Amino acid sequence: MKGAHIHRATLQVEDLVETAAGMTTHIARTVMDIGRDRGTTAMVVSADAALHRHLIETTELEAVARRCWNWPGIRRATCGLSLLDKRAESPLESLSRLAIGSMPIVQPELQPEIVSTSGFLLGKVDFYWDEYGVVGEADGLLKYRDNGSLTAEKLRQERLERAGLVVVRWGWSDVMQTPETLQRRLRWAFSRGLALKRSGLVAGWSVRHP
Repeated sequence: MKGAHIHRATLQVEDLVETAAGMTTHIARTVMDIGRDRGTTAMVVSADAALHRHLIETTELEAVARRCWNWPGIRRATCGLSLLDKRAESPLESLSRLAIGSMPIVQPELQPEIVSTSGFLLGKVDFYWDEYGVVGEADGLLKYRDNGSLTAEKLRQERLERAGLVVVRWGWSDVMQTPETLQRRLRWAFSRGLALKRSGLVAGWSVRHP
């Protein structure tokens, strides 16, 4: 097939799964092969998605790493095992977590639910910095394919901000092309959050941890 690349590698019984379409490689093996060929970041994004959908367990990835311990590229695939998080709900969230993890800033809590003082759910957020009162949202364009989704998200952000939170949004280009700008925006949000706290603003929210 034009444009296709063939990679040869030994398959063991544990690496194979029989489906209606025939034999295929187990998802865990496929994820580790992606890591061997494409690197740690690609492995993490693929593994996060599989873990979030309950298609595999981390122990299965570790088993593949042991079986292929001396294969080309296995080290960069294995490096991703300590970076996985099944709470990531999209590839952009996974990439954002890796980007933020490399920044010299306080690391966020992932996927907490923010509730009002009366117990009303204001929203489940991608990233949250409690010490600053800052919410981070990784937004892909597909999230807003219709006006209803856009309106609902706008109202959700307004609820969070009325409670006293600072909301920062970013997309693919911010993470992949200008992470330094994203870092500056986060630092600015932290400063704003601290200023709101110093002003005596009473926090109108609490956190419900996953």
